[in-house]
Amino acid sequence: MPELNLTSLDLDDPEQALTVVRDTYYDARMQDTVQLVTYMLENSLLTDAQVDQLYEFWIRSLSNLDEIDLAFEVCVRWREDAAGPFGEIGALVESAALYQRRGELDSARSSSEQAILLAEHSGERRQLALALRQRAELYQLTGDYDRATIMLRRALGMLEALNDIDEQVATMAVIGKLSHQSGRYFQAIQILRRALSLTESTHDQLNRAVLCNTLGESYQRLHAMERALAMHEEALAVRHGVSTADLERNLGVDLIGLERHADGLAHLHHALDLARAQGDKELELYALYSSIEAELSLGRVDEAAAHTDALLNDARALGLKPLITHGLFAQARIALAQGNSAQAEFLFNETVIMAQETGEKEIIWRAHAALAEIVAPSSLTIASIHHTVAVEIVLSITASIEEEALKKIYKDAPSIRRLLTDAGRLYDD
Repeated sequence: MPELNLTSLDLDDPEQALTVVRDTYYDARMQDTVQLVTYMLENSLLTDAQVDQLYEFWIRSLSNLDEIDLAFEVCVRWREDAAGPFGEIGALVESAALYQRRGELDSARSSSEQAILLAEHSGERRQLALALRQRAELYQLTGDYDRATIMLRRALGMLEALNDIDEQVATMAVIGKLSHQSGRYFQAIQILRRALSLTESTHDQLNRAVLCNTLGESYQRLHAMERALAMHEEALAVRHGVSTADLERNLGVDLIGLERHADGLAHLHHALDLARAQGDKELELYALYSSIEAELSLGRVDEAAAHTDALLNDARALGLKPLITHGLFAQARIALAQGNSAQAEFLFNETVIMAQETGEKEIIWRAHAALAEIVAPSSLTIASIHHTVAVEIVLSITASIEEEALKKIYKDAPSIRRLLTDAGRLYDD
């Protein structure tokens, strides 16, 4: 990394100095960005618009450094110093993001909705787009994917009209994540690849790391674990070796999928530790679920059961439907592993009902496949119905994959091969 030299900053040319701040921030050098921002605020004659830009970089850098309490303090200071609605809206949007990380979702909703109302009233289009994106992330977190999609499309359209490439890329990252969460895995890959191409012209390493992390997760859903690991290793390199809880979680999932169990578990444990230290409830619960999946794959049923109870308690308290769905699915698998078929059948059915609300295709087909095996001894007819549903979902995912090499990887995954072989389907369908 280049060495920071504050005295070389040309304070007589604030716009040029702001360019240095922007380049430092998007090079994922958060501590340097904080130093540059505070130096400029203390020593430069700045316009109101320039002050607002510096505050935004300051808060986001602190958030990336997991200095959440300090970031909140800067949000308060920004609102006090803001000369107009742009700054006030920006502080509300950043506050909403910080509240979300803490799991204080009511406060996050309140801040984001205030920001939307103020932005609509003042006509600040760029700030309205950011407020809509933040509100969409909250809808996404609670499983309301339809509302999230509507808001994200509106936000992206505004940012495209404004030609704000940096925020377009950040919004596309959220859209890509939403796409793979709702079962549109290859569509997510296409969106994320397109966003990655935009970062090449802007040298935006920070969003590139986010995009690589999310793209790797989409590859995981299609069982392309080598590709997933490559993406997550690139994300880590782009961040100069400084990891995050979500990146550690994904590295753990990759390595477990590649049967490097000890390394994978170490990353998952580190992800949990990081998320808890940061007070980031969402990341903690997703890291916990990934740990549960790993424990079940390794036959550690008792450990998985204890973690699943904790996951469901917190997810229900926060109203996080996707995580409740994951927790129910894990409980069903645990009941099945413990020989309680009746309880497993009940829980798999509950899982399907919850997953249908959010459209999480992978969990739906896996639950139906499990139900087919459970009910087969008593009713081959009902088992056939469950099996057919599972197969049709998998075939629809397969048909959506437009890259032949990736389609082959997906179809050759052991769980997919077994399902389609049992169904008597030809892979060339």
